[in-house]
Amino acid sequence: MFLALRHESGVTTHLWMNMLCAQQGPRFRLLGSDGAFAKHGVDPQEPFIVAGGSPLDPDYGVEDRDWAGLLGRDGHLDRLPTERGAYPEFYRILAEKISGGGAASALPLPVDPAGPVEVLRLIEQARALA
Repeated sequence: MFLALRHESGVTTHLWMNMLCAQQGPRFRLLGSDGAFAKHGVDPQEPFIVAGGSPLDPDYGVEDRDWAGLLGRDGHLDRLPTERGAYPEFYRILAEKISGGGAASALPLPVDPAGPVEVLRLIEQARALA
C-alpha cells in the first residue's frame, strides 16, 4: 500500500507498508532538508507482552539500545532511544473516564479523539480511491 498526502501547509507525506517483503525497512523515516530520523523495530511494549512479560516488570517497555532511532544527517547521527511506553497508564485513565460517567464525566480523555477520527477519515478516503 502506498499513500501520498498533501497537507494544507504544502508538505507532502508518503506512507507505505508491506507485510510480505523479505527485509523489514524502518518503522518510521522522516526526511527533511536539514536532518532526518529513522527508527527500526516495534513498540518495545509489544514483544515484551508477547514473550509473557507483565507491565509490572521493571523492564517493561524499555527498549534495547541497539533499536534506538537515528537523528541527524550522514556524518553526524545521534541515537535517540524510544521513551518507555505507558499503555497501562492509558488504560487506567480510560477506565476512570468510562467508570466516571463516560462522555458526561469531567475527567480528561487519555487521547484527544480528534486525531484518531482524522486518521479514520483519511483511511476511508484512501479506500474509496483504491
